[in-house]
Amino acid sequence: MSSIAKRKFSPMKRKLSPACADRAVAFLRAQHPENTAKAIEAETCGLVSMHTAKKWLTGDAAPNFKATLALICVYGPNFLSAVLHEEPQWVVRATRAERLAALEAEHARLQREIETITRG
Repeated sequence: MSSIAKRKFSPMKRKLSPACADRAVAFLRAQHPENTAKAIEAETCGLVSMHTAKKWLTGDAAPNFKATLALICVYGPNFLSAVLHEEPQWVVRATRAERLAALEAEHARLQREIETITRG
């Protein structure tokens, strides 16, 4: 097991460390300021129940390995970037690539809007 994995998961239960869990909760609250637990359940297609998410949000539990993988699948490199104390370079590159793709899509949308307005 890598030293990163040893530092990020509690040794016996394979759950996020308290510090990582706090960062995960902050990320999830920022993504879903309203009805956070319900939104997590919906975004993960039920892989994380609203009941489980509520436990994370109150600090009564931390995401386990399976739940963390579900969150990574849904929220991508931005989630990893927010949760990890020390980001591996591949996470940094993936986060930048995801942001660039979003900006390019927004740019294309704005270009179409500009073209529609100037023709009209």
